[in-house]
Amino acid sequence: MQCYKCYHLLSPTSMKNVLRLPLAQSLSCIKYSPAGPIVPSVIVLNSRSYIYEPDKKGKGYPYQKDVWPEFFKLENYRGIWPFIVKESKNAWEEFKDHWRNDPIMDYRHNEVDIWWRFRTEKDLEKWVVTTDSDLAVGRSEASLTISPQGYALFSGKISTDFPQDGIIKRSGFANLGSLPAMKSFGRETAYDWTLYTHLVMRVRGDGRSYMINMHLKNTADAWWFDIYHFILFTRGGPYWQTSKIPLSKFFLGSKGRIQDSQFPPPLERIMKLSFTIGEGTQSGPFSLEIQYIGLTHDDTHREETAYEMYQVPVFLVAH
Repeated sequence: MQCYKCYHLLSPTSMKNVLRLPLAQSLSCIKYSPAGPIVPSVIVLNSRSYIYEPDKKGKGYPYQKDVWPEFFKLENYRGIWPFIVKESKNAWEEFKDHWRNDPIMDYRHNEVDIWWRFRTEKDLEKWVVTTDSDLAVGRSEASLTISPQGYALFSGKISTDFPQDGIIKRSGFANLGSLPAMKSFGRETAYDWTLYTHLVMRVRGDGRSYMINMHLKNTADAWWFDIYHFILFTRGGPYWQTSKIPLSKFFLGSKGRIQDSQFPPPLERIMKLSFTIGEGTQSGPFSLEIQYIGLTHDDTHREETAYEMYQVPVFLVAH
């Protein structure tokens, strides 16, 4: 979030000694407030505004609030020790890998580092398939299986039918997403792709278009739904294609809307990758076969972002 007067980046890290402003002034920097300059320059938005999000999943997703009383029940302790032993081993392996592996100081030109390879059922366990029917808002179907050629096959049927409840207006989507980057004991982490320039994947599609999404690891609710997108166009037919997509071509979106202000993708905070086939797609079967997904560094690529880095006019933001 930025100040609409000086475009100073408003930091969410420190929440002490914060000036609480009315909603009409909540997008202005602290030094432009009527009370005068106050440090640090952090703002707090009113809870009745639509910017505040209490849950990372957004509104409409039920979740259990009182989880701690269930956690401390006696019968739940039986599964704690196997969990502690398993995660302790993972933590020890992470510690050894940290000191055993030398950092990569140089990336070879156009050499592809395979990030996800699809060969066995164990490789498929790192990915999750969701559809509108899982959320009770549609009737689409999808699955992830091993194809006859021995690769991942994301296939199913898209249905644009939706429940006639007077609330849902359109539906029809399927999503294939990788599991979030995690460390031992359930600690969230992120992939560091700062030294890469292109996303490379070997796929065989059905002629449909798929949205590639790069999800970010964000801590503040204002950025929970920030996702970088790009379109994967498939040829269809029996032929494979190798898609080399510049990471600078990914554009910023939030809650399905492309943002006016575009920024270079923060490649040090990539949490997961996903593929979506959805709104605007005709009903019917679909299939996307994936051999591998990797990253590469191109020495000739100098572009940070392919989109205009302009500032939004003051009167549009203030009102």
